[in-house]
Amino acid sequence: MSSPSAPLLRVLRDVIARRKVDSGALARTAGVKRSRLKRVLSGAEPLTVDELMLLSQALELQPTDLAGVIGDDAPAAAPVTPIAERVLHIEHLGNQAEQMLKLGLGLRCDIMLSLDSEELGESGIPADVIRRFPREVPIRLESAFHRHHNPRFLPAGLAVTLSFDSLYECTLPWAAIRHVVLFPAPWDPESEPEVEETPARGHLRLVT
Repeated sequence: MSSPSAPLLRVLRDVIARRKVDSGALARTAGVKRSRLKRVLSGAEPLTVDELMLLSQALELQPTDLAGVIGDDAPAAAPVTPIAERVLHIEHLGNQAEQMLKLGLGLRCDIMLSLDSEELGESGIPADVIRRFPREVPIRLESAFHRHHNPRFLPAGLAVTLSFDSLYECTLPWAAIRHVVLFPAPWDPESEPEVEETPARGHLRLVT
């Protein structure tokens, strides 16, 4: 079974291969180091928001190119909380943090957030937690618990259930989100499904 992140990485690799894009040229156009680009595409390192946007622009990807990364062979969402169906709607422009969160939740990646502490006064995060991190509060949303986090996208921010000393209903303001990092599972080439060759069909010929 392929990893949850395989569809997104497969799209990027397929576009690069189909267009015969040189990795060095792509790295220069996107403003990403070539060695870093190779590690990201292989799944060895996580893809950041800025890198996704830069690569999308360099490859001239359309919204539909990313919106269709969840295929029929991807693991099905839990029936009680079909996250992929609710959040995987990618727009080319707009709130980048929101779009990246939708992508990470839809692909079931672990997600690391860095939140500006000064913007969290009304967020619902306990005050003692904010005091411990006077500059940026780190929040990790592990893929195994996405269903329990119950993420909801609101105009004001991301509504989510977080666990500290107990469970808290929090709304993370969009203005507070400074960094979003996705952690895709490492890509294993051997996990790619093999394409079975279709047996040649016999032909009938009229003999006179």
